[in-house]
Amino acid sequence: LADGLANIDGLSVDPEGIQTNIVIFEVAPTLATVQEFMGALDREGVKVSYPGEHTIRMVTHRHIDSGDVDETLSRVSNVAKQLR
Repeated sequence: LADGLANIDGLSVDPEGIQTNIVIFEVAPTLATVQEFMGALDREGVKVSYPGEHTIRMVTHRHIDSGDVDETLSRVSNVAKQLR
């Protein structure tokens, strides 16, 4: 998940720093506000939380497989493209 998010323009995450199933990434202010980005993700069915001013939190669990991660990354990428 972190590797895929790191490859989406406007998002920033250090995949090497992720040690758990929790991924926190930054949204560039030039892309959108965190609230705008979260709203667009919600409309795409991607549930996230808001831990900070420029950051979004995603969490996986044992029922999430690689196909789910790929689908999520596709939706996040589409949201980022739409907001550019």
